[in-house]
Amino acid sequence: MDPYEGRVVAEFAQFFEQEGYARIMGQVFARLLLRSEPMALRELAADLGVSRASISTDTRRLERQGILERVRHAGDRRAYYRLAADLPDRIMLLRIDRQKRFQTLIQAALAEAPTNAPAVRARLAELDRAHAHMIQAMTDMLSAWQASGETNGSGSGRKVPAEGRRQRAKRE
Repeated sequence: MDPYEGRVVAEFAQFFEQEGYARIMGQVFARLLLRSEPMALRELAADLGVSRASISTDTRRLERQGILERVRHAGDRRAYYRLAADLPDRIMLLRIDRQKRFQTLIQAALAEAPTNAPAVRARLAELDRAHAHMIQAMTDMLSAWQASGETNGSGSGRKVPAEGRRQRAKRE
């Protein structure tokens, strides 16, 4: 990796770690973000200076979350990984899901909160309303993003011609 790539990978790794994820997940994500071609686990491990076992675990987790896609090359038994073609959508969906799961916990706590604890009930109710607003805003943002047709779904950021947007809308 060149100095730019090394710095970006390190910064993403730190961000992922601060968000409660494994540092290697951030490294894998950033390394693939900076690549135009898929990478094999062996390649990722060598680039990042970590074991293939560590890479394998965190790559599978990113794949389960829909952030990475596994691809094959003709005549090659190895699995290669790349970022999902619809990466912005996937990231927004993960964040919406996280908020919904947290709101479910808040609602369960509110349903069981003692009636003789009005301050606790009010706090939980306020948190529930705030999360309902956040979830709605995030859902609206995702819908607006998808309707805008601003990218071609490849994660490249290229604009999609109006005809391409209409064809994509028909498929959906």
